[in-house]
Parts: sequence; structure tokens; C-alpha cells
Amino acid sequence: MQSACIWCQKVVRGIPVVVAEDMLTAAVILLIILLISFFMIPAQIKFGCEKSRILTLGMMGVIAAIAYLCEVVFGKERLYQALTVIDNMNVAVLAGNIIGITLLTLFISYQISRRIMEKKRSFNRN
Repeated sequence: MQSACIWCQKVVRGIPVVVAEDMLTAAVILLIILLISFFMIPAQIKFGCEKSRILTLGMMGVIAAIAYLCEVVFGKERLYQALTVIDNMNVAVLAGNIIGITLLTLFISYQISRRIMEKKRSFNRN
């Protein structure tokens, strides 16, 4: 959605649009959304809808705190260098890494969800 809005703004302003670059951005945003969803599924099965939302909000806070601590410990310059290395990486390698991480997260989410459901079934049988 965000990529579509940015693309529309560029078209309206008359800025040349590089579709491949925008599609990569859209793909990365989609994969980030999938990663968050893969975390939320086991949380919703385990805790229910409302508690899982609170847990997800807490997860976002932890991620923000880790990012802040990385900035404090490593400094902005080293983080900028790391981001530059990622930015200069081959698109195919970067996409492959992102897809691999997403599939690994899906597998872990599935395993956690399966175990939760097995425990619920065994608890209900007793």
C-alpha cells in the first residue's frame, strides 16, 4: 500500500518511476508483513486475539529498543556502513536471503502453532 502511494505521488509530480526499484520495495514490505503475521498466528492460538495484540505491540517495542541499543553500542557510523553493504548487495542475493528468512520463520511459526494445538487437544481429552 505504501509503495502504491509513493508510486502515485511520483507519477503526479512527474518524477520518473523506476518500476523495478518500487517493486523491490513493495516485495520487502510484503515480506515484513508476512514475518509479523507468522509471529501473530501462534500468539493468537495461545493467548487469544486481545492478548496477542498486546504481545505484538510489546514485540515492536522490543525491536525498537534493540535498534536503539545497537545504535548506542555500535554507533551510527558502523550501522550506516552495515546498511551500505546491504544496499550494495546483489538484488538476487538479497531477495534470496529475504525469502529464505521468511520461509524459515514460516516453518518455525508452523511448528510452534502445531505444538500449541497438540497441547490443547491433549488437555481437552483429559
